[in-house]
Amino acid sequence: MAARLPETVRGLLAVDARSGTIFSAVLAELQRRPAIVVFEDVHWADEATLDLLRFLGRRVARTAALLVLTYRDDELGPRHPLRTVLGDLPVDRRRIALPPLSEQAAVRLLVDGRAIDVAELHRRSGGNPFFVTESLAGAGAGVPATVRDAVLARAARLAPAAHAVLQGPPSSAAH
Repeated sequence: MAARLPETVRGLLAVDARSGTIFSAVLAELQRRPAIVVFEDVHWADEATLDLLRFLGRRVARTAALLVLTYRDDELGPRHPLRTVLGDLPVDRRRIALPPLSEQAAVRLLVDGRAIDVAELHRRSGGNPFFVTESLAGAGAGVPATVRDAVLARAARLAPAAHAVLQGPPSSAAH
């Protein structure tokens, strides 16, 4: 995002200006001309980005900007910091929940005549677009590395007790 901002804002970032100064400069830029500002995967956003979203979200009505935030509901526990930010945003926001891909229409279309069991792919992926497209890209080579990495990253963020459940009971061979 910084690369698309004017030099004045990039300069503030370069000199490590105070966040309030940077946020005000970004807001001023959004007030100058219409813009669509997309923040993807904000369930992984750092504290500074969440602060910027809170700041802009409370003031976006004074701009000709559209803020678009994407995040995964299933990544947000009740105490996730993004929950607070979402609660602080104006009530006139719009939320668009994306349902899983349908087996017959969407997954079949993506399979596009390949010799792949559409029903099985849908069952295994749960209709998750990422899992479907990555499985198709891997074309039968087992679990694609990108999917494995995504699942392992999610597992790494679990509490120790939940992580222990994933590991399963200790092996009797280890005793």
